[in-house]
Amino acid sequence: DQRRARKVLIFSFFSDTVEYVRDYLKSACQKGELAAYNGRIASVSGSGEASDVSRHKAVAGFAPISSESTNPEDLFDILVTTDVLAE
Repeated sequence: DQRRARKVLIFSFFSDTVEYVRDYLKSACQKGELAAYNGRIASVSGSGEASDVSRHKAVAGFAPISSESTNPEDLFDILVTTDVLAE
């Protein structure tokens, strides 16, 4: 329950910004500033360059219950994306 309550979804218009924010957050995790989120950050963009997971895996790993995923594993707490996931 506590892990589900700390979900953060960040939208950006530009893929470059998605990539920058993702890298910044991952760096902050390694420095210990966001240690609780280490390994739990994903990004998706329409161009694919800023994506580190597929759209399906991002949605299923970020919201496994809401997406009715066949794999109920909660993988991500922070999801940085363009409007490709706006639906």
